[in-house]
Amino acid sequence: MQKIKDRVFLGLVAGLGANLLKEAIAETGVRTGLTKYTCRRMAPYFFLNKKDAKTWKGWVIGTSTDMTVAGLTGILTAYTLSYTGKDYSCLKGVLISNGLLDQVFGGFSRALPYVRKDPNSNLLCRGIHTVFGITAALIITSLGDPSLFDQSTPIKNVERQTRLHSMRKRKLAQK
Repeated sequence: MQKIKDRVFLGLVAGLGANLLKEAIAETGVRTGLTKYTCRRMAPYFFLNKKDAKTWKGWVIGTSTDMTVAGLTGILTAYTLSYTGKDYSCLKGVLISNGLLDQVFGGFSRALPYVRKDPNSNLLCRGIHTVFGITAALIITSLGDPSLFDQSTPIKNVERQTRLHSMRKRKLAQK
């Protein structure tokens, strides 16, 4: 099988693939009564009033927002693994996914005071983002071309940029 060489496309595939598993677990939690909300169901409340968030338009906004965040998280994970290597990839994926969860949810939690008060939803959200991070990292390391994880490439680029910067400073100093 041909491996994916583009970091953005690889991250997008990983993020959307991991999001499918994340949402399947979240929906199971809602259907069993363990929780009231999923990320996809919370997202429309950031943009719409409570009444409109429960319509088909809210579903579209929630799903597209959740998939967009998942894709961007996958891309960030792909770049991180590409530049730091595949060692401890699952741990890196978990840190990125939960870190973004903290930033996004923490930043907008004032908009959703009723969600903040539901501990089961918050615990499930943390758990499914952990699953998301592990799954995204595994997809990236499985489908990514080995050349993406060659750690000598980014270092060479940094060294080259450092040399160029030093040369520019010397030229400016000579003037």
